[in-house]
Amino acid sequence: MFRNGEADKGVRKRGRILSVLIILLFLVGVGRLFDLQVIHGGTHRQHGEQNRFRKEVLRARRGLILDRNDQVLVDNFASFVLTLNPYSPEFRERGVLVRVVGRLSQIIGREPKRIYDSVTDSRRRTFLPVRLKRNLTQPEVARIEEASAELPGTRIRVEPVRRYPLGDTAGHVLGYVGEITAEDYRDRRELGYEADDVIGQTGIERQYDVALHGQNGIRYVEVDAYGRARTFTGGRDPEYAVKGVDYVLTLDLELQTALEEAMGPSSGTTAGAAVAIDVWTGEIYAMVSRPTFDPNAFAAGIKPATWDSLLNARERPLLNRVTQAAYPPGSVQKLLTTVAALDSGLVRRGTRFQPCPGFYQFGDRPFGCWKEGGHGSLNLVDAIVQSCDVYFYQVGAMLRVDALARYANRFRMADVTGVDIPGERGGLIPDSDYLTRRYGRRGWSRGAALNIAIGQGELLTTPLEMAVFVATIANGGERVVPNLVRARIDAEGRRHELPVPDRSRVVTELRAELALVRDAMRRVVGGEHGTGRLAAVEGLEVAGKTGTAQNPHGEDHAIFASYAPADDPHLALVILLERRGHGGARAAPVAGSFWRAYRDWLAEREKVEVAG
Repeated sequence: MFRNGEADKGVRKRGRILSVLIILLFLVGVGRLFDLQVIHGGTHRQHGEQNRFRKEVLRARRGLILDRNDQVLVDNFASFVLTLNPYSPEFRERGVLVRVVGRLSQIIGREPKRIYDSVTDSRRRTFLPVRLKRNLTQPEVARIEEASAELPGTRIRVEPVRRYPLGDTAGHVLGYVGEITAEDYRDRRELGYEADDVIGQTGIERQYDVALHGQNGIRYVEVDAYGRARTFTGGRDPEYAVKGVDYVLTLDLELQTALEEAMGPSSGTTAGAAVAIDVWTGEIYAMVSRPTFDPNAFAAGIKPATWDSLLNARERPLLNRVTQAAYPPGSVQKLLTTVAALDSGLVRRGTRFQPCPGFYQFGDRPFGCWKEGGHGSLNLVDAIVQSCDVYFYQVGAMLRVDALARYANRFRMADVTGVDIPGERGGLIPDSDYLTRRYGRRGWSRGAALNIAIGQGELLTTPLEMAVFVATIANGGERVVPNLVRARIDAEGRRHELPVPDRSRVVTELRAELALVRDAMRRVVGGEHGTGRLAAVEGLEVAGKTGTAQNPHGEDHAIFASYAPADDPHLALVILLERRGHGGARAAPVAGSFWRAYRDWLAEREKVEVAG
């Protein structure tokens, strides 16, 4: 009896414990359900919605880029784009993604590692599908569609892709587009950019990217359990994309083409720069840098071999030599030296110095003239016209380094111009402090002023800075700000004209001195002994100055700076040909080719005005 009672108590005790455990488990279950459905119900519903609906980006069309006459320079076209969703359910199975990448590699001709790296990089940055290739060909589209059963997670969609219908024309001005970098994405994420967006990398495309880009839209695609799209409504209203702003440039396509042709094979140069600007407004009518590149190579995703060839080429085709390369100005500097000497009272129009025998002895060092036989006795104007080095050596010796630097700074010859494309660099105006820092107090002498007076030595300017300097001479002493955009056209088609940047009155008190320089520049081209005679154009008077810039790495650079019409200036033009020798022999004919096209351009516009 006792043992049976003990046994019954043990059974009841175990029953109570089991009941308590059941109750506790029930309460835990209820609590968990309460947590899932009440406390975190909204979050889990949102996650469920995200699994059910897949976000897709509706790409905005980039704005067009037009020339000043509304001719299209850059537009877009519809392109087949291959994407892969790395979060597709099929890729949870081991080895599936590797097999898909291998198959895609065979179809699109891209290394498997590059594809796989794109996918893994995207996983770290975004939950969006990875864009593997733009601008698919019809055969590629057909092969992908045929192999769709073997390619889970892939999709072909249509997106706008950038197009440069004129190829490499104005390539450095327009720039190119490419996939956004991680750094740019961090900076622009709040502006509506996506981690796989295409953005401007250089030129106008970069400078005005935010407006050109437009606003991407979003739609939600309802998917089944396998991640396959079922509908494009998703029960949510899509946010439609807003097209980017169109930009109307100051470039004139006809003059741009003329300058491109002048700087082509007939010029004999493989590297150089040329720019034409309005002397009153700073509007850039044409800009060319050689060698150039075709922006279309970047628009659809540049191949590594092509990128390496551009990046490592000896002549650096991606460098915009107009704004990013600095050179000694050569004898163009003699115009500045003339103004400085006139204003300082050291010379007048008829002043003559020691005749030029082909060299000038300064201390124990002879400084040679470009004309070995010498120019003989010349006055100031003739010294400019014939570009006599010996005459300006003597002027430089009187002015000295700091006076030359002071006048160059008054003209702001080495300042960045403020042109509206990225990457502009400034030049260099050496003074005594600079020379001492660089060479030491005993490392340079008064002879440095002789070289600076004729545009050699440490003095450096960009071709665009030279063009602004020539414009300042042509307009009587006001410095213009070069600019490339005339107007914006918004998504609704409304045109907004942009104001011309204000000119700076840098040296307007030197009107008499500048008038003498302009007279001499006319004779450089039109005079019997002028060094720029090869730039002369029948029916258009051109004023100019030849220059030959020393190059420590090879043959001298040829320069010709000019403006026209001489009696009513409109455009200033600078031509620089690397390693081509004398400016009068090499650069002046290139300028003449452009000025002939400009003469015909003027005539056509006069006909239109008369007819109107």
